[in-house]
Amino acid sequence: MSLRTIALTLLSGVFLVACTSSSNDSNPGDTNVVTVPPLVTAVPAVAGPVVYNDLPVHDPSVVQADDGSFYVIGSHLAMAKSTDLVTWASVADGVNDANPLFNTYATEAAGGIAYVGGHIGSWASQIIKLADGRWYFYYGHCATADDGLCDFPRSYMGVAVADDIEGPYVSLGEFLRSGQTDAELAGAYPVAGHS
Repeated sequence: MSLRTIALTLLSGVFLVACTSSSNDSNPGDTNVVTVPPLVTAVPAVAGPVVYNDLPVHDPSVVQADDGSFYVIGSHLAMAKSTDLVTWASVADGVNDANPLFNTYATEAAGGIAYVGGHIGSWASQIIKLADGRWYFYYGHCATADDGLCDFPRSYMGVAVADDIEGPYVSLGEFLRSGQTDAELAGAYPVAGHS
């Protein structure tokens, strides 16, 4: 599956709403009816008191695996797993070679890391399972090339794939880069205030 196809699949999932047309499709005056699925409001049953366990996952997103387990994925390559959305177990944490989500994140995301001045990081990751049955891990980071701060940054997004939600993921490459340094802005894109 090409990088372009994966990126377009993700974007179409974000922007499309399921619509059903009226019974008379031949009449141009007919309108489409948006069908909204019912809101699920069931609260999971918990035996005994709820005990908070401190597993920080910053900028989280949640996905449910085929076995019913829930995974929360976030910044700094953090991931935790739960069967009841109450008790969580750490799966991965930290942008380092010990993180099981990637064999070596610095190698897998090398193009993006070079673009942000060699600063290694990961912000607000997302995971989705596509129709091919594989898991796609969307990763990104922002940093100012000079100091690594995310204050007037360069940033990138990439996608990696694995057969198992817990990895290891193999990068398919970066598909988006944005931002310029002050020198680049002054040279190629003269903007007021950037000399």
